[in-house]
Amino acid sequence: MRTVLVGSDFMYDKDGIIRPIEINTGLGWHRYKLEDNASSLDLTDLKEFVIENSFGKITYVGSFTYLHGELTKLTNELSLEYEFIRIDLGAMTIPFIEDSDDNLIIRSAYDMSAVVDDEYCRDKVGFMKLIENQEYSCQFAYKNESGQLISNITNINDNGNNPNFILKYRYPEYDKSQYPKFYKVSNIDELNEILKNVTDEYFLMEFLYNSDKLYNGHVQLKRSLNILFPPNLESISIGGYTVFCNDSTDTLSVFDTNTFELIEGRKKYLTSDDFIKVPKLQDSDFVVMADGSLKTAEELQIGDLIKTIDIPNPSSVDNDIELANYKISLSELESGTTYSTNKILNKQRVNMWCNVTKIKFTDGSDWLDTENSKYLSIKNGEVRFLTIKSPSPEDTGLKIGDSVILLDTSNLETPLFIEKIVESIENLQEFFGGWEITVEREHLFLTRSSNEDDTSFVAIEHNVLPGCAYSYYGSCYQSFSCTKSYPYCCEPEALCKTGCGRQCPLR
Repeated sequence: MRTVLVGSDFMYDKDGIIRPIEINTGLGWHRYKLEDNASSLDLTDLKEFVIENSFGKITYVGSFTYLHGELTKLTNELSLEYEFIRIDLGAMTIPFIEDSDDNLIIRSAYDMSAVVDDEYCRDKVGFMKLIENQEYSCQFAYKNESGQLISNITNINDNGNNPNFILKYRYPEYDKSQYPKFYKVSNIDELNEILKNVTDEYFLMEFLYNSDKLYNGHVQLKRSLNILFPPNLESISIGGYTVFCNDSTDTLSVFDTNTFELIEGRKKYLTSDDFIKVPKLQDSDFVVMADGSLKTAEELQIGDLIKTIDIPNPSSVDNDIELANYKISLSELESGTTYSTNKILNKQRVNMWCNVTKIKFTDGSDWLDTENSKYLSIKNGEVRFLTIKSPSPEDTGLKIGDSVILLDTSNLETPLFIEKIVESIENLQEFFGGWEITVEREHLFLTRSSNEDDTSFVAIEHNVLPGCAYSYYGSCYQSFSCTKSYPYCCEPEALCKTGCGRQCPLR
């Protein structure tokens, strides 16, 4: 039996009704979701379906690693044969698989020859047209094959200082730095103006918003996971989860008074599975300036010169490698380090749900930082940058017993360092609010405002390069090809070793 796994995305409207906005195959798995993996996937109903239909084998076709693991457990429990056919995200077709009554084939990979995929997932308007006569449908407008504008928009809802319409690309590949676009209109004349943006590639739909359904000021999106099976595409629920837009709605959105387009605050309405790049600061964190004074992150300005150091590098290690190992001791670091300066190139406000790591030290203090952070540390007697996320490969990750190096900025003539020994590491999820900071050179100093006794001590964090688009399979990262949607790609072999690849041109 051939089945397909579909992810359906829902948002709350102004009346608190949850409405579907699109469906997708070729599913990924959001890393930054409210629920943990175990709570997001429930195979109870699938297990009953397998038993009732006496399947002897399950074949999974796709790239959903966590689902693959849970299906492995299920088939072992039921003593069934199991086959995993991995299809990379971004693939358009799947290999031929012999169908039989005994074999339950679960496909999450995109297949351009399948009706559900091609008519309702690839073309977002196809799904909107499919449900337009249902009570849970959304208002939308599009152009048909003849270029005629078709619209069922009759109500203009007031969402306050938030958009009430969204212009979306109909198909999967588009410039995500520009689309979707958001608009706020208040009357039919303004609506007619933004309807001019509808083309054969872009369609307009109502943007759903409910201030009572915000989570810590963030717009929620609900994703349900359902397996559709023949002959009538009935559904088996296997779970779902909640993701958040990438910024809080607490800040003011700004709209163009002529085009009615949102021109400031777009991240508040986007749910891309993005991550906070480092370095970053909370509002009250202090930065040591080039002249020795202190500024908070909020006070920091583009163009400011901050204090930094030049790390001795006898082995000529590439400083662009964010996990660089300088192969020197702490005493060699201290004797060879000199002060220098660094320039602030950009700062950007962030407030998003993300993975964070809590580190407790043997002196009783603890830190909380985002998972992508890399700190100058000591492992096996060698000074090097280590990632704080746990677990991570033994040679690149901070472990219990390793030390984070702090610089004492009370002496701005001769660098002095201390060690903080790691006692425990815990991975958590929460909202992080603060600033992403871009600097000209490799390192940035941060302080922890939560520990007033240590305000003279700062950590040395690597200014990691922009990330690349990837999906995760087991112990190795595999890259997407470069597209308009993903302007960064990675070389898989290098990526397995380093955790990040290189930027490459768009194709």
